[in-house]
Amino acid sequence: MYKQIVAAEAMDVVINMYSFDIFDTVITRKTKKPSEIFELMQEKMQLDTVYAWLSPRVRNNFALLRMAAEKNAVEFYSEKRQITLKNIYEVFSSMTGISDEYIDDLIQLELSTEKLSVVPIKENIDLIMEYRNSGERVVFISDMYLSEREIRFLLQDLHYVFDDIKIYVSSDCNCLKSTGELFTYVKNKEKLTYEKWIHIGDNYFSDYLIPRQLGITTKLYKNKIPKDAYLVQINDNEVSRKAYTAITNIYKDYYGPKLVGLFAGILLYDYIEWIIEMAILRHLTKLCFIARDGYVLKKIADIIISTEKIDIETEYVYSSRISWRCLDDEAINNLKGYMLELIDRPQKEIGFVDLQASGKSFDNMERICSYDMHYFCFVMLENGTRGRKNWWVYSKRGSYEAKVELLCRALHGATIGYKEDGNKFVPVIDKFSISTEQHQTYQTYINSVCDVTKCLENMAVNQHEKLDFYSYKEKLLQKIFESPSEDISDFIGEINHDNTNDDNTKYAPKMNRYQLLNCLEGKEDYKGVNIDYSILRASKADREYISQKLDERKHIYTDYFAEVATSKSKKIIIYGAGKKGTRDFNILMNRADIQIVAWVDVDWENKIKAGWPVISLKEALKKTYDYMYISIVSDMDIIKNYLAECGVDKDKMIFSLNGVI
Repeated sequence: MYKQIVAAEAMDVVINMYSFDIFDTVITRKTKKPSEIFELMQEKMQLDTVYAWLSPRVRNNFALLRMAAEKNAVEFYSEKRQITLKNIYEVFSSMTGISDEYIDDLIQLELSTEKLSVVPIKENIDLIMEYRNSGERVVFISDMYLSEREIRFLLQDLHYVFDDIKIYVSSDCNCLKSTGELFTYVKNKEKLTYEKWIHIGDNYFSDYLIPRQLGITTKLYKNKIPKDAYLVQINDNEVSRKAYTAITNIYKDYYGPKLVGLFAGILLYDYIEWIIEMAILRHLTKLCFIARDGYVLKKIADIIISTEKIDIETEYVYSSRISWRCLDDEAINNLKGYMLELIDRPQKEIGFVDLQASGKSFDNMERICSYDMHYFCFVMLENGTRGRKNWWVYSKRGSYEAKVELLCRALHGATIGYKEDGNKFVPVIDKFSISTEQHQTYQTYINSVCDVTKCLENMAVNQHEKLDFYSYKEKLLQKIFESPSEDISDFIGEINHDNTNDDNTKYAPKMNRYQLLNCLEGKEDYKGVNIDYSILRASKADREYISQKLDERKHIYTDYFAEVATSKSKKIIIYGAGKKGTRDFNILMNRADIQIVAWVDVDWENKIKAGWPVISLKEALKKTYDYMYISIVSDMDIIKNYLAECGVDKDKMIFSLNGVI
């Protein structure tokens, strides 16, 4: 049945344990995608009056909000190897304002919806039965936010074989299959060796590559059970859909900064509508927009509040990381003075509005001023909302969302502190210098955002219904950051991105094919922030040229290893053959004192098929080397422990983040 397993057993290897992944290995969902579980929940929320207490925004966007909450939970609980279902709904609460008393109801709805969706995979159930009847040891191993108790709830009534098999799940063990740690944990708990262990699962990386590199015999299972084509009846907001169509038609002839203003206007309008809705529910009477990202946001809020005659004041707060992380006594007193004049009412009635932050600066300001207020942001970095009752997050932290700050630039310098001026405290603003043309271009963009906001507000007032564009968020961000027209990319790419306001530091400067290629090959420094966006700005011919040249470099790497070894003083193995590893190889191969003796990647088989001269870690460790140069930019401690478990001396490990050897 399984060639690799049969081969291992035919070699007279005594197998001490068989382990199986759970989802899509021994059970599977009838839905085509896991996220369809959330769509089924959303359908129930829209049809069942039991959930009428949920706001229209939650009922109409539950699936998207639930997925965003899961992604944010991974960020917010970054010290954990695996989040839990409870963690996800704690973050969901910070995105929707749903109180803790209702969170358990939503968790139970999710578990019951999951239970109705899962079915056993007979092929592997039979295999487990065969092993169990032969007296073999069998366990389940899963990377999952569900606990063992929650998984057993799903498994009960499916098959009696599930009743007493031990389950090792990442959320309980606080370690992952995908990093190798969960396999090490199970090895120690079960008191066995990797060589006498067979693991079966469906994930190419965490069930096949990672355990295989540890020495476990692995079998990649391909789930053959057909998925149901669920026809989930989710009702969209018809008024919002028509408004989106209408406004994109009204401004269809826009281009450049005006067109970016159209897409950004719809996106930021929805963000501010969410903030105002949350503020009204919490009886806030003042919203303070934090500089400099709050510059455009306040203009949008003022239009909405004025049009709808909402009893909320707004204020623009001059601030920065520097001014709110002050250290000396004078700076602290000046900050207190400025904030005291600003906070002219009970703190519980005030909310601060930001775009993205870790919360560290706001924490420091609250501590210095002894304040405790509401805080709203588009995305929260790191573990910002954890442990805070009055911190609210609009969206997940994704590759697009992190770039939204480019759409909220202010036409003034950074706040570098505060000073006493007569009878009041005022901000000290750094110099701000941009050309007249740049100023006019960005002002055109801001005017477009305001025009779009006014148009949307008139539509909402005329229809007597709130507009909701949360489900359009990804589409709008993609139009700006993933597949922009040339005029959009030219506007975004030329935006200043340096806090020093250096005119020479653009987000993604326009470059020719040779400049881009030199940067990608490590021959010259990139003088921007996002080289991928600079590549987007290049012509199709230039992009094809760059792709071809990078592909041709595979032969250069192959030729490098074909050369006769020299007496270079340092012999290294590079671990990682992605973008970072390729860049590091380009730099290190030209070092006179370094010889690269091997290039390793966990997915070495597919890399070899694609023409890359990489080998397995097992083969690399047979070579003589001085250092293992690790070209991976995250989870350094996890990678270090994993490589040590695979046989690499920790004293020989060097991370590329710590600098070139």
